[in-house]
Amino acid sequence: MNFILKNITTGVKENLSYSELMTRLNKNRKDFFNTYRIETVSKKSIIEKLLFILFVGVSSLAMGVIILETITQIF
Repeated sequence: MNFILKNITTGVKENLSYSELMTRLNKNRKDFFNTYRIETVSKKSIIEKLLFILFVGVSSLAMGVIILETITQIF
């Protein structure tokens, strides 16, 4: 997992690993959080993205079939 360290005053963003972040944090712990904001970056694999898209697609199709079946039973 990577971390994005954003300087509040300048807006400069740095991409850091966990060990680099801990080194930076230990150097100036006193005013670190007054100067910086930390964002985590987790990268999803392609398989996770494809499974999510497949799940959403099948769910949408199933809802459409249920709604269509309900409409045809009413009329």
